[in-house]
Amino acid sequence: NEFEALDFWTANKQLFVKCNLLTSSISAQLNVFNLAGQLVFSKDFAVQSNSQNVFSPNLLSGIYIIKVEMDGEIYSKRLFFF
Repeated sequence: NEFEALDFWTANKQLFVKCNLLTSSISAQLNVFNLAGQLVFSKDFAVQSNSQNVFSPNLLSGIYIIKVEMDGEIYSKRLFFF
């Protein structure tokens, strides 16, 4: 495991992903699913040490499942978009 902490949150129709890495950089994939299980947004990105990535997935207000895959592990969280 190459990272210490991972957090997701939303604000102003944007999705924020913050990660504290133990290494300088790793590749990651962000997937956003609606409650019906449909993939509504996907993005590959590079995570830098102690960085914050901001995405604007242009989603309608509602509840979504956010999944981030890094270093062979998948982390997910249910988030509300308003």
